[in-house]
Amino acid sequence: MTVRIVSRREVCEALKISRQRLHVLIAEGRIEETARGIDLEKAIESYNGTIDPARRAAWEGATVAAPEFSQHRRRRGPPVQTVDPDTGKPIDFSEARTRKEIAHAQRAQLEFAIRSGSYLLRDEVAAKEFAIARKLRDRLLGIPSRVANLVPPDAMAAIVDECEALVRELQDEIAIVAEGET
Repeated sequence: MTVRIVSRREVCEALKISRQRLHVLIAEGRIEETARGIDLEKAIESYNGTIDPARRAAWEGATVAAPEFSQHRRRRGPPVQTVDPDTGKPIDFSEARTRKEIAHAQRAQLEFAIRSGSYLLRDEVAAKEFAIARKLRDRLLGIPSRVANLVPPDAMAAIVDECEALVRELQDEIAIVAEGET
């Protein structure tokens, strides 16, 4: 059996690690270096024997090969995939970033519209609606007392009944609308 003595660069390529990482492994004594160089088979055996298998699997699965970078650059951990909640399909990075920017722009437009007075707060609208409805109810229920001297008593009972029926009908419709919103 022949011993293959190689340089640090060749060990880095074989183990797929950086020069800095190899230097640390040599300093820790996990890989032995002689004056002639490093025994490649022994280095591979000792490196694979001391590395955590789970980390090794995650590391190898996340290797990124980019032509403009050295082949030793890697992403740590498994790649993160964003999933579209509507379709359940993966979204690539550029699409996810585009969606994020669109959401930020929409939020900024909404905040501007609220500050400029184009939108009203729900509580303010509800309070104004309540005040208008109360005023309408009071005015409708006040009609019989205002016309009591002008209308005969038989017709007066019909006017009172009609005003009360109208107020009850409006209150029921408002209750249905209020239940639908909450």
